[in-house]
Amino acid sequence: VGDNTYWLAGRKGLHELKNNVITKIDGFDNSRFYHISKDSRGNIWLGSDNGAYVYRHNKFENFTMNNGLVDNTIWQIKEDNEKTMWFISNSNGISNLSSEEFINYDIEEHFKSNNITSITPIDEDVFCIGTTDGFSYYYPSKNSFTKVDLSTLRKNPIGNEVLSGAYDKVNHVLW
Repeated sequence: VGDNTYWLAGRKGLHELKNNVITKIDGFDNSRFYHISKDSRGNIWLGSDNGAYVYRHNKFENFTMNNGLVDNTIWQIKEDNEKTMWFISNSNGISNLSSEEFINYDIEEHFKSNNITSITPIDEDVFCIGTTDGFSYYYPSKNSFTKVDLSTLRKNPIGNEVLSGAYDKVNHVLW
């Protein structure tokens, strides 16, 4: 956050660590936090069981399903090369936010499983989206998805293993 101040996000809310003292930040009493990240504009994003929070202009703003977010439980938040923010729920799909409007991608049409575990830009026009039963490629310029079912691969010693990440050896990208 700055000046040797750190925010600690976890199951017991949001806390501030400053000068070796931890204090609870007011306003998040019932929130569990699952993710914290910083975007290219310097905004701090928090994924929680009460939607997504962004800290910008010295104040917090909360986004929930009422604002168009796909779910109120957000596990991860990532920014792509176009400065679009991506929000991963663990059961209802993903959302992206550009120009202050959410676009939602539901499970049945786009993903192999309803439990999304990761999203990572591979390059400017490809994302890998990991699920508990495989993964999908997303191509933003075409707004299209390709599902990859691990159980259909000819040699597959991992079966339908939960994917929490992978490494692309060609492009040197971890996801």
